[in-house]
Amino acid sequence: MVPCAGNQGLIALDVMKLPAVVLVTGGTGFVGRELIRRLGREGVRVTALQRNTPTPEMSDGVKYVKVDLTSRTATRIAMNSGHWDAIVHLAGAAPKHWTQLPEDYDVLSGHYKIAMNVMLAIPENWKGRVILLSAIGVYGLTRALPVSEEHEVAPIHVYGAAKAIAEQVFLSMSAQHGHDLWILRAPGLFS
Repeated sequence: MVPCAGNQGLIALDVMKLPAVVLVTGGTGFVGRELIRRLGREGVRVTALQRNTPTPEMSDGVKYVKVDLTSRTATRIAMNSGHWDAIVHLAGAAPKHWTQLPEDYDVLSGHYKIAMNVMLAIPENWKGRVILLSAIGVYGLTRALPVSEEHEVAPIHVYGAAKAIAEQVFLSMSAQHGHDLWILRAPGLFS
């Protein structure tokens, strides 16, 4: 895992070698729209998987694919239709208000299904980078600041729990298939 402190995730694009072709899940979401704009400015070709139809102000040159990522079959079809150097996983609902478990089972089950479907749809011998956007909400109540990656994962709300579940799916599947996995635990987006 590679930590992402503060805004360093977007700033790091300036110093890292960018892939030529990227698949972004959640391409029409809050973070997805901004990431796609930035990648486009850097000359990266992007395919965006999303549940919503893109609006006119969204980036030109992006291939948008409307897909229900909670469907294993639909996800597999969408992800086997191209070649990417990297996959950036942003998809997954944020709750409309903060709830405790088990009130928001749909958020938990949605993140789990989407994470499993995305990881299972990666072609067998694919050797690119997988980047999962998680959240510091996976830590729950922190003991000290700044938070270290070694801090225990103990979410106290549904969104943190959903992200923790997605992390475990990505860690397990990446270890089985040898993917270059980066997990970025962003602060303050929805956690």
